Amino acid sequence: MNTPFDKLQLSKNIFDLAINLHRPDYVVALVSGGDDSMAMYNVARKIGYIDWVVHVDTTTGIKDVTSFVEDNITEDLMVVKTNEATYEEIVLENGFPGPGQHSTMYIRLKERALRVAQRILQHKDSFCRVDGSTAHKKKTPLLFHSDYPESEALVVKKPQRKIMYLTGARRDESVRRMGNVVDIQKEGNQIWVNLISDWTKQNCYDFRISENYKQSPTAAILGRSGECNCGAYGSPQELIEMKYFFPTDPNIKMIERVQKELRGKKHKYCNYGHGGVNKELTTSQENKIISKLCSTCENNFSNRY
Repeated sequence: MNTPFDKLQLSKNIFDLAINLHRPDYVVALVSGGDDSMAMYNVARKIGYIDWVVHVDTTTGIKDVTSFVEDNITEDLMVVKTNEATYEEIVLENGFPGPGQHSTMYIRLKERALRVAQRILQHKDSFCRVDGSTAHKKKTPLLFHSDYPESEALVVKKPQRKIMYLTGARRDESVRRMGNVVDIQKEGNQIWVNLISDWTKQNCYDFRISENYKQSPTAAILGRSGECNCGAYGSPQELIEMKYFFPTDPNIKMIERVQKELRGKKHKYCNYGHGGVNKELTTSQENKIISKLCSTCENNFSNRY
């Protein structure tokens, strides 16, 4: 049986190969706060290095997840979100997404947020001092920058920086999450590296125990990161579960509010996590789910003490 220590060498081989092949300007770990991304983050720190950590605010995530990431990351952290429509705006216009809209939600809430990070990293510290005559000849617009008060005239340089993104995608979860997981893939000036592609869930657990880093309380409760709750692959039970464990979370309250508004309008897709079948749970069904959650919570509590 492969141990996480055996897997570490595989991860190091992937990391070293990506660095040697592509010579990135920045190595960026994409951390959702879930078990897989935290395993990837700690693996990368152990076998390689990280310049930046990026966490995406999908506008649907449980707020405690972002707080957990902020508290457990030692490198420079960038929390980004799309500068276009939020989840609330998208759903109010189109209704709640089903499985067929998962890729659309990914693009609109995550991929476009990552573009924000990409632009920031592309332009980070890309200022140089120029004299007026040079700038005038090149017709380059001048600007002033608060980080460089000693410079009278500055011009923005836009080098095509190569950025290597580390993800926690694993092959044994790839069917539902990301399709085929490739160790290293280059797309333009972005290099995507799945650092723990061959790790199992058990490997990630064993590694966390051996390295003694924290697990997100949200991941411990839900069994997933809680960073994105778009509901495309969700279910009505999932929303009840989140309401039960995170009753004051603003994004969960937002989802409830939007669902109530869409139901009032009798929208075709007015129910969260409908899975293509727009059925509303009965009160009896909701009570059974809540009862089950209560017993689970009580069992977890009693087993701790």
